Amino acid sequence: MALRAGFKVQSVSIDYFDSPLKAVVCDWKAERKTYTNDGRLVQRAFAFIYIGTIIDQRSSDEPSDAVRVQVDDDMLSAQEVREAAVEWRLVPSIADTNPFLHQGYKLASRLLREDTDLVEKLANQLAGSRVMKQNALETWFASHAKPLSLETLEDSSRFDW
Repeated sequence: MALRAGFKVQSVSIDYFDSPLKAVVCDWKAERKTYTNDGRLVQRAFAFIYIGTIIDQRSSDEPSDAVRVQVDDDMLSAQEVREAAVEWRLVPSIADTNPFLHQGYKLASRLLREDTDLVEKLANQLAGSRVMKQNALETWFASHAKPLSLETLEDSSRFDW
């Protein structure tokens, strides 16, 4: 999701799965300089946070301790996005950020539906390499990802669960 959104991802590692903040290192707020729409950035930041949760929800396995830690970290990350939306004056209060969260979750769901094979290929790649740094990840993504417009997914009226 982060790469689709144009976010710079410093690294991805499965060795840090029990610490999600280290598993995917990405400073989405730094992208504000290049985004022309703070609302879209906030929505995509929520999608970035929640796509892993959606993947975990698909598993029939009992949630591991690592997944529980990840959910807690996702909640903290979502709070940061909410606070940024208020700070950037997109909404007057934290409570008013729910539409952005909802749209971000829908975007993550739609994107995952489109990119399931890509996610599986990345997981297989990481199973062998354990970690990918920014340059290697961007090169891998450029050679494996099919063209896809996030704007089209965001503007879709398709109903998703």
